[in-house]
Amino acid sequence: MTSKELVLKTMRGENPGRTPVYGWVRFELEKPITEAFGSVENFEDHYRFDMAHIFGGPGLLSREDNDEIIDMQRKGIEITPEVLLSYKFQDPTDMEGYQGVLDGMKHHRQRDRFCYVQTGGIFEPMNGFFGIENHLLYMALYPDDLMEVYRRLADWNIKNAKNLIELGVDCIHVSDDWGSQRSMLFSPAMFEEMILPLHIEMAAQCKKAGV
Repeated sequence: MTSKELVLKTMRGENPGRTPVYGWVRFELEKPITEAFGSVENFEDHYRFDMAHIFGGPGLLSREDNDEIIDMQRKGIEITPEVLLSYKFQDPTDMEGYQGVLDGMKHHRQRDRFCYVQTGGIFEPMNGFFGIENHLLYMALYPDDLMEVYRRLADWNIKNAKNLIELGVDCIHVSDDWGSQRSMLFSPAMFEEMILPLHIEMAAQCKKAGV
């Protein structure tokens, strides 16, 4: 049984005989792992990882637009939903931006690993533009403009996921942080109205594609 088959059986609730091996170690532990094993890749091979957590793909904005917004933030200019709507999201079908994913897939496919790509959700990706405190205020102050941002983002995420699926990834991992240490960052009612329907649509499109 290959690692990919092992992970798929586990996700289906079957009992393949052992638990898949995996750990997201690069972000926090790359330096000590590299000192001990030569590289994170060597560590993954040594412990026979069954899964691969891949990042990559095009950004929402062009480099020029992103730099312009960063410059505005440094000058203390508030990036509101209205301001962000004045920028055009990049074309997610431009395959040039997926080279990093392709390189990662090539490496892990040679080891028969289950490959999943982390993609953005609806709420968390906007914190980089707005700042989390402002973002939470905008949910109450500018719900219509913010919902338009969210809708544009959901459409972009779906196109991005479809491209990744066409490249052969096994799973789309949607990352979206909605909570503090004690509770949700916003009310359940806001979540159900503004965020949940878009996540349902994103998930439906991925399931429709068979991942």
